[in-house]
Formats: sequence, C-alpha cells, structure tokens
Amino acid sequence: RTRLLVSVAQLTCLGEMEELERQIRSALVGGATPREVLEMTLQATVYIGYPKANRGARLCMKVLEELGRLDEVTRRMLPAPRLA
Repeated sequence: RTRLLVSVAQLTCLGEMEELERQIRSALVGGATPREVLEMTLQATVYIGYPKANRGARLCMKVLEELGRLDEVTRRMLPAPRLA
C-alpha cells in the first residue's frame, strides 16, 4: 500500500499521466483509500507546482468517479483527536 502511494506521488511529479492512472487503480486495489491517493497528488504541489499537480489530481478524481468511489473523498472527515 505504501509503495503504491509513493508511486502515485512519483508519477504525479514526473507527469506520467498514463502510468499514473494505472497506479491510482493499483493503489486502490492495494488497500489505499481514495482520500489517501488524492492527497498524494495534492502533496506534490509544493515540489512540482500547481499546474502539474492539478493534472494528477484531476486524473485521480476522474478515476474515482469511474469507479464510483468519488464520494469517499468528499465525505466529511472526522476531526483529529485531541492530545492530552
């Protein structure tokens, strides 16, 4: 799962959209959540800039929509637990 997520980030950074689509699907099958996969593309923004990262994020959303899993990203996330 972790290796697949790292591959998603790397392919986003490289701009390899064809292979990125396959890796997104593999990461989902490998146990990553849709939110985690999308976050990998968004985190790349700092390193590669908005336009390139946006292409990866749009592709990720397209794949999630095709798989009927887009709602897993848009659902409200639970707040982080408070540390004592």
